[in-house]
Amino acid sequence: IKKNGEYLVQPTYTWISPFEYRNGMFKVELNRKVGYIDKNGILTIPVKYDSGLPFYNGLAFVTSEEKSGYINTKGKFVFEY
Repeated sequence: IKKNGEYLVQPTYTWISPFEYRNGMFKVELNRKVGYIDKNGILTIPVKYDSGLPFYNGLAFVTSEEKSGYINTKGKFVFEY
């Protein structure tokens, strides 16, 4: 919520990461899945991962049924396991 009381992000998500704004990304959760939004509230990485960590140095660790590894701020896997 902005200082003037307006919503920056409409209350769509069940959770948005507090104080984890790094590399221009916030972690969000919806229906037990994780994705990432930018500082303007725009979904930049789809809510499709089973779990995910905050971005650090441009990478975030995510897991899904298909694979796990580190993604960049564009949602592309850089390292896969």
